[in-house]
Amino acid sequence: MQGKLILKNSDQEVVLTFKENDKIIIGRNKRCNLIVNDTKISSMHCQIDVSGEGCRFVDLGSTNGSYVNGNKTSSATLYNNDVIRLGNAEIAIEFTVDKDKSLKKKLLNSEITETWSENDLPAEEVEYIYNYRLLKTINDFGQGENYQAEHKTRYDIVALRKLPVSSSTNSFEKFAKSTEFFKSLDSARIIKTLDIFEENGVPIIVTEYIQGCTLEMWLEKKQRLSLSRSLKIAAYIASGIEYLHRFHISGICLCPHHIIVEELTKRTKIFDISCASFLRQSGYDTHALDVAVQKYYPKPLEDAQDDMYVLGTLLFFLLTGESPIQHSSPQEYLEQKRSVPPAILQLVVDYLQKPREQKIKRFYQTVTKTFHNLKRKER
Repeated sequence: MQGKLILKNSDQEVVLTFKENDKIIIGRNKRCNLIVNDTKISSMHCQIDVSGEGCRFVDLGSTNGSYVNGNKTSSATLYNNDVIRLGNAEIAIEFTVDKDKSLKKKLLNSEITETWSENDLPAEEVEYIYNYRLLKTINDFGQGENYQAEHKTRYDIVALRKLPVSSSTNSFEKFAKSTEFFKSLDSARIIKTLDIFEENGVPIIVTEYIQGCTLEMWLEKKQRLSLSRSLKIAAYIASGIEYLHRFHISGICLCPHHIIVEELTKRTKIFDISCASFLRQSGYDTHALDVAVQKYYPKPLEDAQDDMYVLGTLLFFLLTGESPIQHSSPQEYLEQKRSVPPAILQLVVDYLQKPREQKIKRFYQTVTKTFHNLKRKER
């Protein structure tokens, strides 16, 4: 596998060659493999993974999005001569095409597909769920069975999640109706929902694919986060919850295993937007989901003010790696565990002990102000 990217922008034209197993980061940051001079492009905008089978494109949570052949996408399989548009820049990709892959795509999009089936194609055995070809199991993407998958005709790379619940009659119809608006949510802090369907009584949610792992798993690997990193993640989470409140989504019971940390940028995204409550209201038995939540929230959360307790819980977790309900006095434990600025200590105490008197705005402003103060001291 060999190929090249051809960047054409208003003030630059660059050719970047690549080979198998390369990971190409594109953006404005000087650390990127392909640097694009465009203010509409994020510092680390997207990534292209090159393998023996081809190239895969992944948007890295950019502000203004990415387009492949004119279609906005978060991830996609790239083919020879595809064109990627980022801001005002266009990037053409050229590489040696795998013959089996090329033939498969050609047949699936030709007029003779009626006489061909997947079994007739010179390709590996495939397993489908609805319109999605399963590529691999994802072990670090939260509860349930999780897969990386590819859409049958659009070739988008997505995450497919089979929810661990059991249903009664008409449960899915109610669930699908109540969560249809999930697809319209569009925020850099929320993982994009693309599809919701049912197979053999199991509800399945399809979302954009993010290369990373849950916050819970990430902290287990890291053991301890710096104070500045903890505060930055807390600000991301607060921003995401504030966005959900605009759509009257509250009582979220947001846990560390509901938050994904992107592998490259370390940005976080919420990927479970109160699914359990919608499932429960639709008649599903959500025991498996509820058990994992009780580690952080022994009682169900009901409204937007309860989400202030969520912010206190998650900040405590970021600072200590533990749930506050494990300790009779979270304040004393936090003071013993590590040194934190008085404003942050008070924030944790207030949002855990008096959540119904708190506001997201105060939380966000306090963590961001402290974060910037820390960064200034580090310079």
